[in-house]
Amino acid sequence: MSVSGLQLLMRWFSPTVRERADAIVGRRAIRIEAMTPAALWATVQGSERYKARFSRRQGQIVCACSCPYFLEREVPCKHLCALALEQAGSELLRGASAAEPLVADSSLLRESNPDSLPIEPLAANPESEDAGSGAPASEPQPEVPEGRFGLRSAGDWRSAATRVAARRERGTTELLYFISPSPAEHGTTVVIASRKVGSSAGDLSPALVGAASELLHDVDRELYAMLTAATRAGYYGTSRTHVGRLSPFTATAVLQRLARTDRCYVVPGNLHRSALVKEWAALASGERLGRKARKDLGYDYGKLLSWPRLVEGEPYQLLLGLVAQKPQAGPDERFTVAAGLVRGEEQRPLADATYVHADGAAIVGHELVTLREQDALWLAALLAEGPLAAVARGELQEFVERVVGESGVSGLSLPEGYEKVPLEPPRPVLDFEAPEGRRLKAKLSFDYGGRLIDSEQRARVMFEGKQLLQRHSESERAALTLLKDLGFASEQLGNARSAGFSLEGRELVPVVSALLAAGWSVSAVGKRYRSAASFDVELESGIDWFEVKGLARFEGGDVPFPQLLAAIKRRTRVVQLGDGSWGVLPEEWLKRWGIFAELPLPKGDSLRFSSQQIGLVHALAAALPADEAAERGLSQLREKLAEFEQIEPLPAPRGFRGKLRPYQEQGLGWLTSLGELGFGACLADDMGLGKTIQVLAYLLAAKKKRQKGPTLVVVPRSLLGNWQDEAARFAPALKVLSHWGPERQRSKAAFANTDVILTTYGTLRLDITLLSELQLSCVVLDEAQAIKNKNSATAKCAKLLRAERRVAMSGTPVENHLGELWSLFEFLNPGLLQELGGLRRALESPKPSAEVLQLVRTLVRPFVLRRTKAEVAKDLPDRTEQTLYVELEPEERRGYEELLRHYQASVAKALKQSGAEGATTHLLEALLRLRQAACHPGLLDEARRTEPSSKVECLVERLRALKDEGHRALVFSQFTSLLAIVQQRLTAEGISFEYLDGKTRDRKARVDRFQSDPSISAFLISLKAGGVGLNLTGADYVFILDPWWNPAAEAQAIDRAHRIGQTRHVIAYRLLARGTVEERVAHLQEQKRELVAGVMGDGEALSSRLTRDDFEALLELGETSANIAPQRP
Repeated sequence: MSVSGLQLLMRWFSPTVRERADAIVGRRAIRIEAMTPAALWATVQGSERYKARFSRRQGQIVCACSCPYFLEREVPCKHLCALALEQAGSELLRGASAAEPLVADSSLLRESNPDSLPIEPLAANPESEDAGSGAPASEPQPEVPEGRFGLRSAGDWRSAATRVAARRERGTTELLYFISPSPAEHGTTVVIASRKVGSSAGDLSPALVGAASELLHDVDRELYAMLTAATRAGYYGTSRTHVGRLSPFTATAVLQRLARTDRCYVVPGNLHRSALVKEWAALASGERLGRKARKDLGYDYGKLLSWPRLVEGEPYQLLLGLVAQKPQAGPDERFTVAAGLVRGEEQRPLADATYVHADGAAIVGHELVTLREQDALWLAALLAEGPLAAVARGELQEFVERVVGESGVSGLSLPEGYEKVPLEPPRPVLDFEAPEGRRLKAKLSFDYGGRLIDSEQRARVMFEGKQLLQRHSESERAALTLLKDLGFASEQLGNARSAGFSLEGRELVPVVSALLAAGWSVSAVGKRYRSAASFDVELESGIDWFEVKGLARFEGGDVPFPQLLAAIKRRTRVVQLGDGSWGVLPEEWLKRWGIFAELPLPKGDSLRFSSQQIGLVHALAAALPADEAAERGLSQLREKLAEFEQIEPLPAPRGFRGKLRPYQEQGLGWLTSLGELGFGACLADDMGLGKTIQVLAYLLAAKKKRQKGPTLVVVPRSLLGNWQDEAARFAPALKVLSHWGPERQRSKAAFANTDVILTTYGTLRLDITLLSELQLSCVVLDEAQAIKNKNSATAKCAKLLRAERRVAMSGTPVENHLGELWSLFEFLNPGLLQELGGLRRALESPKPSAEVLQLVRTLVRPFVLRRTKAEVAKDLPDRTEQTLYVELEPEERRGYEELLRHYQASVAKALKQSGAEGATTHLLEALLRLRQAACHPGLLDEARRTEPSSKVECLVERLRALKDEGHRALVFSQFTSLLAIVQQRLTAEGISFEYLDGKTRDRKARVDRFQSDPSISAFLISLKAGGVGLNLTGADYVFILDPWWNPAAEAQAIDRAHRIGQTRHVIAYRLLARGTVEERVAHLQEQKRELVAGVMGDGEALSSRLTRDDFEALLELGETSANIAPQRP
């Protein structure tokens, strides 16, 4: 680089720094660490090894060094200058232009190595004069390329290790600190002495620390740096220093550290002017130090160690006192101001406070203590100003306000004869002016026990005679914050001098309600707003009526319940009270009673209900406020309702074949009780708990009481056969007529001498003209969710039926489908909800409120009986197995009959030609195809897989209900093609499921998902894949779609759910198609169990067991079949 280029670089450094840099370059103390076009990094050996770095950033040369000089000032130091002098020819510095500044930035020290510098083994620099000693001349030393890591010379590794070990050793010097506190923040000096650890007290020396490694304690290193930063000229100044000064920015932190060393001494007097400062700085001899000490301090320096150590103490409070001067005389009376520091019973004069900081730190005696910030400010002012002048009587108010107001001292003692009167938190008072435009203006004041103080009055304390009253600032601030939170804005009030507040007019009522709830006094143009104090309830009742009298009590008058409902109906929350004030209705009342405002409201002060409105009374009792005043009346109301609803369980009537479980007896009593009162009832027990049995017992009991007219039972087509079988089994005394199909009779005469008319929803729609003319004793709707749509033809037809009693059965928990309740209860109890039109509108909204939903549940509760399996578990066996008979639809029936006739002819021919043994193959094929036809036509013809089938639809209906109830099911079939059809249906219904057959590979993963994820409602399993080895206790229902006539195989399938670890009752259903080979084999199974086990098992075993009669029985080929055919009711 040219001389001019070097001069360009040197413009970055001061002359003093350049002079010192020359010495560094001369002793070869620089080692390059990295060199690239954009970076020059090195270590420079001084008293310690420092990092010196140059780097290019966005058109600037940035530098940094780890030495103290740079870190304290962030200006270029001698180490950076030495590096620039030595490497002026480097690409980075050679390219520096005159326009480029040198920017000092210590953050450069935290950057990682330049990206272009891969880490390589350290190598000796061949340019070093010692480089050749390590290798033969024939093998040249590897050249260190520019921009790579390397060593300038080959050093001895032992020397390097010794250097590291030496640096790791702790020093043996500790520091002692002598502080002479000064009240001024900037006037406190700390003299620092040093001594070897373990030396005698007299071996003190000035603490001229050359390197941090000399000190034993880390805290000494920190304190020395913090104390001397402001006093020394710098690390490279004229001398190191042993004199420190407290900086206002770090004083408290430094004092806390000093106190915790146990080596800081509090020395009175002007220690900072003594020989410790003057002579130690000149390194005077010990003898001269002694003379100076005796002259300046009056004692040897060794005595410094006898002064008390600085310790941390408990906080003090500043206390000011007023003392009346003599003689005491009226308006000319004057008061002397006294001051002191108080800590519990201890009192100290202000003179003991020798240092005070604005943040509250203070030195009192030899203790470092804390004060409240305001006490500290007052203490500093008192120490600076000296004694305060006497206070005149006329200045007393101002003095007290300034001294003990919001920025005042902790305590003030009053003169004799004066007293402090503590004021309780005030009651905020808000007064609205007459409205002007959209915004309402209001004025805030505070009521201190009858003393009304404007919120804008600045005086925080008041004298009344010789009583000192102090306002409750915290409460007043909270009141102002509440106004702001409620939407008030500050505003000038008319001609008033003080400021006020304004609010949007539409927010008035909710804001007033909130303020009243917070205990405020609120008025408008002189008229008070009041909140309800209590709510009284009185009850009167007769045989079939209830009268509820409710009274809201306000401070300004009482409001009857009907009047409150009328106000709510008008969509207002304010009613005028007898004294002219305004009563504000709580928002909660509107939410609870808004629906009841739809009721026809009487002019009196009570509401009257008939016994048929028991649901409304229930809902009203739940909505009334349960405060202490209302509790007596509400208790009476609840007792009356409980008495009205008291239900006694009933045993099964005579002639009922079977035994009712306890919960079923309760259900029978409930149905009977509601029926006698003329109420409709919804029986909504969990699937499998015997709803059909309870209703049959109810119908049989009604027959015994000579009911007038038959009962009409409407069921889905798939359940028709099941009702026929259940009636024949449990209530054979009931005369049941199945009214459905093309051959049904369409005249009233057909129903003569009939107890139960069994029909389907489709037939109901077709024959509604005929059925609506019948006078029925009861109508029963099974799977009553069929009328959930109030506008559907089915719902409209059901409501046209004339009956004394109505029963709905639903496995779906109706409380989860409240929007569908309206149609259901219009059928069960017409008019029950009709008076609450608002309720209907609320239910039809996309998201009814929680209050509305709770109201509906309460309204319908008396008419819905739902028991879950968990609730009646004690009455249930661990495992229940039931058979569901499914009626085939006409199209399915025709297809099945055609197939049956074909195989009847085929098997009959084989029997005639080959006998029973030769016809076995024909029989097995016939049984397989007929069983498939009974399940789904798509199993015989793939083109028909998308068609519906009675058995699959029956399954899907039940799985849908189980999903709503929170139950889960296993579905078994021998036919994977049938499971595939079920998969499609479940997907269309949105019912989640898992699937497992013999081809499934991730078998365990699917089982684990079903067991751990309760959102999966069903598990479809083929017989071969899931008959054994699975633990599926996550399910508590089992469906067997195509029964296996081997009892052991069925038991194994059911056992997948009923295993160790199952905590719930398990219900298993076998689905049989009525009038098919499935039904005939089921009945044959009871007679020839071993034979039937073979029918679906080993063909060879079967061929040796089947007789001609068995063939005829299975395929209805002759007279034998009549002996095993099921008896139709």
